[in-house]
Amino acid sequence: MKYTINNIHFNNKAEIKNYYKSIFNSYRRQEILSPQDLADVFHLLKNHPNYAEKTEKGINHIKVDWKEWNNNAFWIVHDDGDQTSFSYPTCISAVKKNKEL
Repeated sequence: MKYTINNIHFNNKAEIKNYYKSIFNSYRRQEILSPQDLADVFHLLKNHPNYAEKTEKGINHIKVDWKEWNNNAFWIVHDDGDQTSFSYPTCISAVKKNKEL
C-alpha cells in the first residue's frame, strides 16, 4: 500500500479522500465524532501544515460544524473551550507516501 494513516492502508489519495469524506458526511452539524472516527481524523490531522498551531491548546474533542459560506468543517474543541476549524482535504494534500523498504 502506498499510504497508511492510523494503520489503515490506502492505494492512492482518492481512496483517502473517499474514506474521510464518508466520515465527514456521516455527521450533522454540532455532532461530536465517535472514538474510532476521532482516532482516524486525529491521525489525518497530523498531516496538516499547521498541526502544531491547531493543536497547541489540546484537543477535548472534534466535531462537524458550520463554517462560513454555508460549508461544514471539522472543528477541534480545545480543552479551554476555544474552537479551531481545519480542512481534511488540506490534510490529505500533505499526506506522504509510505517509505519503500
